[in-house]
Amino acid sequence: MSDEYAKTLNYLNSLYSYERDATRQSPPEFHLDSITELLAKIGNPHKSYKVIHIAGTKGKGSTAIFLSNILRKAGFKVGTYMSPHIIDVRERICINCEQVSESDLTRAVNIIKDVIGPRPKEFATFFEILTAAAFWLFGDLGVDFAVVEAGLGGKYDATNVVESDIAIITKIGLDHTERLGNTKVKIATDKSHIIKRNSIVISASQEDDVIAVVRDFSKRADAQLFVFGSDFNARIIGSSLGGTRFRLRYN
Repeated sequence: MSDEYAKTLNYLNSLYSYERDATRQSPPEFHLDSITELLAKIGNPHKSYKVIHIAGTKGKGSTAIFLSNILRKAGFKVGTYMSPHIIDVRERICINCEQVSESDLTRAVNIIKDVIGPRPKEFATFFEILTAAAFWLFGDLGVDFAVVEAGLGGKYDATNVVESDIAIITKIGLDHTERLGNTKVKIATDKSHIIKRNSIVISASQEDDVIAVVRDFSKRADAQLFVFGSDFNARIIGSSLGGTRFRLRYN
């Protein structure tokens, strides 16, 4: 590990992290003001590539990895943003399914730090800084697609500044109820805010009251909705170390 990367990690770890700190200190109010300002000051890089935005309770990370590999195999340059990481924070930011280098992440974080300037650390959280750094790197490295996993919920998640071309809602369950609500309908409502106008929406099979929320958001956004089990189906026909083959059928 280089000295510069060690400094980057020390800086990131000095910031408030909901994943790490929520049980020991009050989390800041969720909003999109800080991330919106940060991205505007670095040229709104998230508007320079197509975005697939993923929210849900189960399967977000797996979906992001599957899609990223499919797009990479199709010849596209793909950025992937996921959370949390297990060992190294760079696991969260990948280019063509390989985590970014220490020097690239250091470069991106330093640009964000310069933009923040003398503001207090409370101005932006760990996740907001890392999201801005990822979006800047995707633009700087010239990706065609960014596959972006929402961190917590959808409505006020820092990733929700994107104007996604495709929104994916994976299976909705009860999680983070202290923030998102204590029913699946409330959680679905928060996560469905990733649906953008005139986009495509793909949803896992959901309970009736949950899919009703997704349908309502899609209708109000003039978005085209496809629901697994009713609009399309898939069946695995072969699986090996080399990959998985499946048959996709539209109803």
